[in-house]
Amino acid sequence: MKESAASSKRSDDQRAHDPVAHELSALRASIDQLRVSLGVEAPHRSTTPPQHRLSVFITRSATTTKPFSVQCDGDIASTFKLSSIRTAIFVVLLLDLEDRLEGGRGVEEPLTAIAKTLRALEPNTDDPDGESPERIRVAVYRFWEFCQSTNHVKGADVYLDFDDKRLRLTPKSTTSHAALDSIKIEVTSTEPEVAAILAQTLTRSPIEQVRKRKALYVPPGPDGADRLLLEMYDHPHELTVTSLYVRPPLPSYPDALLEKLAVSPRVLRRKALAFEGYRTGRFNFYEVLNEQTIWDLIRYTPQTGFKLYPRSVVAHDVAAHLENLISILSHYENYHLYITKMVVPFVVVTYDIKSSALPESFTVFFQAFSSAAERDLGCFAMHDRALYQSISDHIVQWLVSHPSTVKNRGDVIALLQRVRDHLVHSGPLSLDAPIPV
Repeated sequence: MKESAASSKRSDDQRAHDPVAHELSALRASIDQLRVSLGVEAPHRSTTPPQHRLSVFITRSATTTKPFSVQCDGDIASTFKLSSIRTAIFVVLLLDLEDRLEGGRGVEEPLTAIAKTLRALEPNTDDPDGESPERIRVAVYRFWEFCQSTNHVKGADVYLDFDDKRLRLTPKSTTSHAALDSIKIEVTSTEPEVAAILAQTLTRSPIEQVRKRKALYVPPGPDGADRLLLEMYDHPHELTVTSLYVRPPLPSYPDALLEKLAVSPRVLRRKALAFEGYRTGRFNFYEVLNEQTIWDLIRYTPQTGFKLYPRSVVAHDVAAHLENLISILSHYENYHLYITKMVVPFVVVTYDIKSSALPESFTVFFQAFSSAAERDLGCFAMHDRALYQSISDHIVQWLVSHPSTVKNRGDVIALLQRVRDHLVHSGPLSLDAPIPV
């Protein structure tokens, strides 16, 4: 026992005199001091998970006067319907609270943010007085009176208190009425307009959110998944991307086709960064696609158009896409396309960013809906080295080394040319037609 205590003391003394540990401690103190000077409280460092949790899910309701339904779960459990303006108020107050609990500044101008959110929820409303600060402030008070009278934001152990001067929520204990700083807040929605608001209102970038939370749901759209994927590319560090997807990625599309699809500027910027990385050697891309997927590129029905493209795409566009894939493989050694007969039952992309001595590793699981064949959808992004390594070692390597997988660049190009020639000379395949022998 004495030896153990002595050993522990020696270990503590060693750590105390370790110059690296001393430097890290000084750096942490400097960062905390900087946060205080900027008016941002230093985050509470705890290795234990939050004791309390509040999840809020927002969806459409069947009524016109209260078109949104709110479902709360966790330490506060309730379900209620809200008008558009009250939904805007609740969303902004919750996002402000969520950010402050994570060490951020929160929403600096809540009335302006509420007005902007209301415009997104009611884009066709033309009411000159509807977004006035005074009307919104009155609506905030009435909303809070509604919450207090119904106990919709009060649970057995936790309730939300409201600061009417700063327009902020504070989670408190129902027994001591003391503020809680260890509660996890999460706001989600499957409604496109609400999901877009949640994405736009992020006070930090999506990749920063993933770094902090380790896992994050990112909704689809320019300010959601498009923004996250751009941030994975937009840096000076060496990057390796491995994609197990349902179709070739959007950066492989020719510019004319991307313009026809009206993709967001962030997708175009991501493509530009990808090809810049191919030229400089900074970026390595590995794509593993099923052979059936390659032939699915030219499958077509008069009713729905080409299977893996939006309805506006015609045969010429698909042929140009295949020609562009062939050109990329012919000119850029950093772009790798492997064709396998094995079926990948999920959609996952990994990102390895060598930004330090220990690379950062992200794994992104995309929603596996049929429309993913046409557009990028929402995703779960995770910052976990062990998860990344497990997928790389046990899934990617298994697919790449499988006997059915074609890895030779010339053989892959030959297959793409065969598919392209079939489309040009014989026309597209029907949905149920077998792969040509």
